[in-house]
Amino acid sequence: MIGERILSNSKTLRDYALVSGSTLQVTLVSMPVLFLASPCSAHQLSKRLGSWRLTTWGECGGGGVAKMVKIKKDHHSWEDAPAEAREIANALREATPDLESRRVCLTEHGLAGGAVVIISNATEDRRMSCLQALQIRKNARDCGSDIEMSDLHDEDQCWRDLHDEDGSDIEDQKAYVTWLKHKDEPGYCGNLWGLSTLRDADLKQHIHQSFNAAFEEINDDVGQLPPWQRKVLEEAQNASTKNIAATQVMAMRLDRHFKFDFGCGRSIDGEPLVHCAPVIYGGYTPDGSIVGILTTRAKNADNHNYCSDSEGEESEDEASEAESEDQGLEDEEE
Repeated sequence: MIGERILSNSKTLRDYALVSGSTLQVTLVSMPVLFLASPCSAHQLSKRLGSWRLTTWGECGGGGVAKMVKIKKDHHSWEDAPAEAREIANALREATPDLESRRVCLTEHGLAGGAVVIISNATEDRRMSCLQALQIRKNARDCGSDIEMSDLHDEDQCWRDLHDEDGSDIEDQKAYVTWLKHKDEPGYCGNLWGLSTLRDADLKQHIHQSFNAAFEEINDDVGQLPPWQRKVLEEAQNASTKNIAATQVMAMRLDRHFKFDFGCGRSIDGEPLVHCAPVIYGGYTPDGSIVGILTTRAKNADNHNYCSDSEGEESEDEASEAESEDQGLEDEEE
C-alpha cells in the first residue's frame, strides 16, 4: 500500500514507478486454502468432478465455453491441513466410502461423484471462503458486451422463488441469513462471484435423515405422484439414505452448517451463463476451518450430459490468457 492506494499482487514495484524513499505499508492476509486427500490443481479438480464451466459468446459470437477456475492455482494435501480439521475430514471420508462414484446433490441435475475437502483460514462469510478456496474466477471474458455483469445476478430471483408471494416464509429467511448479510458487499457486485448462493441449516435437526433433507432437496410424499415421477423420487430417497452417515458426522463434529451452490445467471444465446458448477455441503470445525463434501451440479438436463465432455471448452493456453485478462480486470477494480 502506498498512502491509501492498495497495490495489486500481480504487478511489480517497478510497474508502479516507485521512486527512492517511497514508504510502503505491508499487511499480511491469510487467504482460504483448499486441502484434498489427493491433491491436484484447481483445473484438475474441476475436471475430476465434471468440468465446471461457463457459457460465453466465443469468437465472432459463435458460442464458446470457459473454465470457472484459475488453472494456474494448485490445491494442497490435507496432510498439511490443521490437525483437528484433518481428523474430522477422515471421519467424514470413512462415512462415505463410495463418494467418488455416486450422486450426492439431489437438487435437479446433480452429477455423480464427490470429494471430502478441508478449507483453512475460513472467514465468517462461508460463501467467500468457498469461492476463494476453490479458485473460482471472478471475471470472465466473452460473456457479451451487451450484457452488463451487474445484471448477471440471479440471487434475488432465487430468493424470490423460495418465498411465498407475501414474503412471510420465516423459515426460508432464517436459512438465508448469512447470504443476505453479505450479498450486497462489493466483492459480489458486477462479477461471477455474485452468482453464487449460500443456504444455512442445522444438521442436528436432520441427524436421522440427511443433509439433502435439511436443504429440501427431496420430497417425502411420493404417494400422489404418477408412477414415473414416483420412481425418480424413490431413487433420490435411496441416494439420500447413503448420506445419513455423513450427515451424522457433520452434525456432531461441525457447526454453522451450509450449502454452497451457484445460480444459472443470464442466458447467453439460449444457454445459462453457468453450465456446471461446484456444490459444497459443509460446516465449521472448532478450530475455524471448514470441512465438507464437494460435488457438482449442472443447470439443465442438456448440460448434465455435456458436463462430462470437454468438447468446445477453451484450451489451457486460452484459459491462461483469459486468466491474465481476468486479473487485469480485478486490478482495474482495485
